[in-house]
Amino acid sequence: MAFTKIVGAGIQTTTDVTVRNVQAGIITATKFIGDISEATGAAAGLGTALSQVQSSPLNKIYFTNQVLSIGSTITVDPPDSSNVAYTQYAEIAVEQGYDLIIEDGDDLVPDILGLSTVTATPLSGAGGRVRADQFTNKAGTGAPTFPNGVQVTGVSTLGNTIVGGGTTQLVVTGNARITGILTIGTSSITLDGFNNQVNVGTAVTINSSGVTVTGVVTATTFSGDLTGNATGLSGTPNITVGTIGATSLNASGVVTATSFSGSGANLTGIAATTDVRTNSLVVSGVSTVAAGSSAAPSITPTGDTDTGIFFPSADTIAFAEGGSEAARIDSSGRLLVGTSTAPSSSEPQYAKLVVSGSTNGPTDYGRLALVRGEDSASMANNSGVGKITFSDNGGDQFGVIACEVDGTTSASGDAPGRLVFSTTADGASSPTERMRITSDGYLWVGTTSGGALHRLKNSAADGVNSLIIEGADEIARFGGVTSGANPSGTGTAFWIRRNGTTSRSINAAGTVNASGADYAEYMTKAGDFIIAKGDLCGVDNSGKLTNVFADSVGFLIKSTNPSYVGNDDWGFDFDDDDKGLEAARQKVDRIAFAGQVPVNVSDATPGQYIVPIETEDGGIAGIAKDEADLTLAEYMRAVGKVIAIEDDGRARIIVKVA
Repeated sequence: MAFTKIVGAGIQTTTDVTVRNVQAGIITATKFIGDISEATGAAAGLGTALSQVQSSPLNKIYFTNQVLSIGSTITVDPPDSSNVAYTQYAEIAVEQGYDLIIEDGDDLVPDILGLSTVTATPLSGAGGRVRADQFTNKAGTGAPTFPNGVQVTGVSTLGNTIVGGGTTQLVVTGNARITGILTIGTSSITLDGFNNQVNVGTAVTINSSGVTVTGVVTATTFSGDLTGNATGLSGTPNITVGTIGATSLNASGVVTATSFSGSGANLTGIAATTDVRTNSLVVSGVSTVAAGSSAAPSITPTGDTDTGIFFPSADTIAFAEGGSEAARIDSSGRLLVGTSTAPSSSEPQYAKLVVSGSTNGPTDYGRLALVRGEDSASMANNSGVGKITFSDNGGDQFGVIACEVDGTTSASGDAPGRLVFSTTADGASSPTERMRITSDGYLWVGTTSGGALHRLKNSAADGVNSLIIEGADEIARFGGVTSGANPSGTGTAFWIRRNGTTSRSINAAGTVNASGADYAEYMTKAGDFIIAKGDLCGVDNSGKLTNVFADSVGFLIKSTNPSYVGNDDWGFDFDDDDKGLEAARQKVDRIAFAGQVPVNVSDATPGQYIVPIETEDGGIAGIAKDEADLTLAEYMRAVGKVIAIEDDGRARIIVKVA
């Protein structure tokens, strides 16, 4: 190296000195010539030439390393004549354990010529620290750019800060405190540290008083309690929440929930709501609904808008089915079924239940049905089917009408029944059966048994009135009979016993009229023979009828059409023995003792007498004889006098009593 001047502790020269190696503390020269590529400890300057050959163009092209590595703690402190230090290095790497300190009031500007590459060189190790009071961009007019972000593990105090660019804009893993206003975006979100509030545009303000929203809040989920007075929800078309716990909820739109719980005592404004639905609604106050109509009732079930309850007039409740009125309770408390108008006169107007028509139509019978809840085949004899009870408001029964099973029900559709009518006697506490109509149609009054007969029973004493039949006045009385003979058991239209004391059966205040023409009595026959109506017969010495002339002590004629028949005591004890009764009947015959009787004698003329004669076989016949031709004996034997001739030619006589 050639030096024009060497100044040092022991060397000074003004001539050129050529040396191979120089080891010294400080070398001061006006000029250094030659290759200094191996020189160390010197400032890098603006760059290093790519070639040390002065004639080479590469000597005029420079480079600067990308990274300036700092391996010790240093302080950047330019002299007082300047407050800016700079370097052409694009990046400064402070090694772990060391600090790069920028003196207060001074600046360090990396990449002073702006020739750095875009992408930083990845380095290993934890790195050291850069200590400075302020960081700015290279121009000193704005904020620095941290392309990979900033990790803050301590407390950061930020002034006017803009965070932007990149996918992750700001990550704070420790505490962050903003004492001023943090603006996110252009102006839409601000964090106001002075007023302790967050502003989202002009629509949302969050502070210690709560959240104020002047626009629309949209969220997939709201959780926690909604307390205080929530306002501004009126414009929201639909709010869906899991559970609302609030002392007051005002909604002008539709509130839809799977359930509402708690007291509804203070609910208001429901009158204007078109649809309120709930699984269970308990109202302790008054609920008011529209009157509605049969076509559109005011209270209806879901999906059936023409069936329900409506209120056609004051104090009236009506029920609609399929758009037509089915029943109503009118202002008098009457239940009207099948009609909207109650009877207006006579007894029906006072009825509490009026049933008009049936499912067959409004002009059909009014029908009521009392139904037992099982099939007839399952019902035993004497089981109850339906019952109507007449009682006071305490349950004391005055009367009962009941329907009961009256026989064996062999299959479904087999339903023998009886109607039983019961009343409660004076002084009694329960009803007693008074009358029944059996399944066979028999009427039993005063008895619970009677076979296949109509029966009217009154256990009155002998001679005491048991039954009185009246018209404008009394028509007939039937007295009680406790003893006395039974009438004959033969077939009859009227059967009556006699009083046990007087033996009377009938007392008539007027005449007793009959369609028959003669009075007859039963007489026993002496043998097994037949006497035809109108035939002559005899009576033997034992008082029995005979058809033998020689055995006769007197002569009689058989009744043809009697109006009264006496001595009818032969048919007793044959009520259930038809064959025995017929056998007994063959042993008697009715004989005329008075009145008019056709006699089996022809060729007679009125005024003649019918005289008995003996036939060739010993029997009895009759001939007509004039009164002038009669002997005394013939007159004595004559059975009657001819008064007319029947259409068939027979003589009709007036019976002559012997």
